[in-house]
Amino acid sequence: MYLELRKRKNMKQLFAVLSLSILLAAASVAQEVNNKKVVDGKFVAVAGALIGSTILDVEGTFAVKRSLQSNPEFYFHERIPWMRPFVNSGKPATYAVLSSMNAGIIALSYRMKKSANPTMRRLWWLPPVMMAAGHAFAGTANFRLSRLR
Repeated sequence: MYLELRKRKNMKQLFAVLSLSILLAAASVAQEVNNKKVVDGKFVAVAGALIGSTILDVEGTFAVKRSLQSNPEFYFHERIPWMRPFVNSGKPATYAVLSSMNAGIIALSYRMKKSANPTMRRLWWLPPVMMAAGHAFAGTANFRLSRLR
């Protein structure tokens, strides 16, 4: 049992390190294509909105979890099945998974913005804005639930 718990802890640390390395790799990609900046103010604002809404969602989720654990009449569970094991493991695991997802979405957005396809260049903002809207909605709903007790 001890070895299993130790392996789980090591896997979480490995996953966190991999997530950070993906974020750093995405940030260090060349920023100019055809003498036009790809990472400009709009790109940074959209990426910041995605990261900020993710933080709102995670903190809201754990605020609900804390408030419902103090009340024996209620039971907390994460509704998204594939996120449930990470939420049950705690904030670091949840942040690691969502940070790596954000890095992937930001990298996709970057690739779309520097694409030779004009449609892709026009719609580069859509994936991160859609994810940010989902996180903002979930985070807001979670904070409302945490105040109901």
